[in-house]
Amino acid sequence: MDADAGLPPEIAALRRTAREFADRELRPRVEEMEAEERIADEVIALLGEVGFFGTPFPAGWGGAELGQIGFAIALEELSRAHVSTGLVLAASTGLAAPLIERFGSDEQRERWLRGLVGGEVVGAFCLTEPGGGSDVPALRTTARADGDDYVLDGEKAYVTNGDRAGVYLVFAKTSPERGREGISLFAVEGGSPGLEVARLEDKMGLRASATAHVVLDGVRAPRASLVGEADGGFRLALSVLNGSRVGIGAMCLGVAKEALELGWRYAHERELFGQTIGDFQVTQHAFADMAIEVMAAESLIYRTALQLDAGEDVAAEASICKVYASEAAQAGRVAQQLLDKGRGAERVGDEVRPAPRPRERDVEEAPLLGVRVVASACRQHQPEQRVVLDLGREAAPGVTEIEHDHVVGLAALRRVHGAELDAQAPGAGSGERGTAAPVATEHEHGDGVPAPALDSLDVAQGVPQAARGIVDRDDGDARVAHPVRGPQ
Repeated sequence: MDADAGLPPEIAALRRTAREFADRELRPRVEEMEAEERIADEVIALLGEVGFFGTPFPAGWGGAELGQIGFAIALEELSRAHVSTGLVLAASTGLAAPLIERFGSDEQRERWLRGLVGGEVVGAFCLTEPGGGSDVPALRTTARADGDDYVLDGEKAYVTNGDRAGVYLVFAKTSPERGREGISLFAVEGGSPGLEVARLEDKMGLRASATAHVVLDGVRAPRASLVGEADGGFRLALSVLNGSRVGIGAMCLGVAKEALELGWRYAHERELFGQTIGDFQVTQHAFADMAIEVMAAESLIYRTALQLDAGEDVAAEASICKVYASEAAQAGRVAQQLLDKGRGAERVGDEVRPAPRPRERDVEEAPLLGVRVVASACRQHQPEQRVVLDLGREAAPGVTEIEHDHVVGLAALRRVHGAELDAQAPGAGSGERGTAAPVATEHEHGDGVPAPALDSLDVAQGVPQAARGIVDRDDGDARVAHPVRGPQ
């Protein structure tokens, strides 16, 4: 099944652009960024240049107007290469920017929104506190009116982008006695006196995405920084969380697809008892189950994203997406088990672990995106025992540095009839924001296999046709069937 079937042509063009960007700009940098525990500044700049930060926003603010469905697909494709990069977008474009767009004053939109949409400003969403996460009414950060300012005091935990945000969307109690009805929202400029990053959490994975503990000690925020009405912040928080849950689900979907693909490939490289392990029925059943999970998660996420774009209430559906897709991503551990069995082990400090293989970060880090597991498992800082999680993938042979004038700016995809999406020849456009540029064509991965799209299931057999290990021979050369693409 074509993953983009029934979607507008600009969505398919967006997927190709995101995949091209991920393969050429993210994968070669994964090792370096995870080692340095920071998304490279040039990557942030490129994400803004191509237009990913503005995917769901109106053209008037420099966005691409591709809605939540477009944003979900962008997150999916980017997260296949590097989940940490997807988190930067999920927090800034999925949480912080929508609050300014929907509820900010004209002055706030002019000051912050255009920069957030263009990627010049990265946003942070500050809701969770050391003493409470989902229990929002229990937050203790306060905002006390003092003349023309509010004075903010408190702490915020697990703040994505906390190390680099230009604007922090901070929830604080302006009327503590009113509980959740006394919470307000403030847009606090990064670098404000009294706003400090106390520490960056030492996580098991997703290390390039900074998760900060932010302290607000007498931070003075002008009254003009109040977003929406005083004491109305609780409802504002709820208004963006549904979209965020769909976005996290889309990231997990990308993880699941990547895990399925790399596991299937390895299953047909590793030989045992005269055949590949992918030829064993038990392996085929495992991959069939994984393919079912991926297809179901994809359908849930795309459907819910389209409902969001239609203005429907998807509180239940969004939560289901996040839970189901995160657990589908963890189903990729079947692929991890296959990878582990085919290699040796190494010692790191006092820890013995399987020797590393490329492209494993998605499989290992999937639980960190889950709902029913600890979201940011932190450890005592022990450099000699640090767990290294890897999923770098080398660029396809012969692929040069990305030619930015040949990558479509996402704003150019806002054409309902897709009439201008045909201009794919090099030199057809400048690629500058807001101008028509040739769409990056879908290319082959390093093994010569085109990027995947989910295939249909053979209901009679209960497993995908490809997962039954069918080998198609052409002129004596065996071509292994892919679990979601069919024979290659």
